[in-house]
Amino acid sequence: AATKGDDVCLLTGLTEIQKDDEIQWLFRDTEQETVIAKIKEGIKRTRDVPNGIFKDSLELESQTGNLIIRNSGLQHSGCYKLKIRSSKGDTNKTYFVTIR
Repeated sequence: AATKGDDVCLLTGLTEIQKDDEIQWLFRDTEQETVIAKIKEGIKRTRDVPNGIFKDSLELESQTGNLIIRNSGLQHSGCYKLKIRSSKGDTNKTYFVTIR
């Protein structure tokens, strides 16, 4: 749980991304699951969901793939999923974030 206005960091558990690793962060709301950030072949991208709740608030760390939600609001509460594909195997994690 975090307080409204705080930055929230969701951790991949990686210390360094390898060049062939692919990382995806997804956000699930009541209607759908949407990719909000990804790193593939060293290129990182973030994108908003259709209702615009992440506008200018997502940051993806290049070295670790950690996802930072800047200046969190109540609208950022929800289920986040992490998918990592690497030569060492695939990893999936789920995070439940509550902003008060």
